[in-house]
Amino acid sequence: VLLGNVNHIKKGFEYDPLKSWLNEGLLISSGEKWRQRRKLLTPAFHFRILEDNLQSLNKHARYLLRNIMNQNSKPFAADQLVTLCTLDIICETAMGISLNSQDNQALDYVDAVR
Repeated sequence: VLLGNVNHIKKGFEYDPLKSWLNEGLLISSGEKWRQRRKLLTPAFHFRILEDNLQSLNKHARYLLRNIMNQNSKPFAADQLVTLCTLDIICETAMGISLNSQDNQALDYVDAVR
């Protein structure tokens, strides 16, 4: 009953700090907006599709981890590194393009999508 009614699907206050970074995306939205977005995205996360893209996901995640480790305990903008990793994954898995934005390539494209 609770999950059947979108009026009862509300995010807690813990999500508030993420709103400036993630806007009103699937992770942050509530109610009808959340339901519509989840319905659109659910097929993209079918096990078979995820399995087909696992090699690409692992490759970019390993590159992200190397970038984080190379920071040598000094402060850095984690959100920027994660954003570049996400962009690389989306471009490679959805469009077949190796953007390599984590390697400071395709900076014009990265700036255009920000």
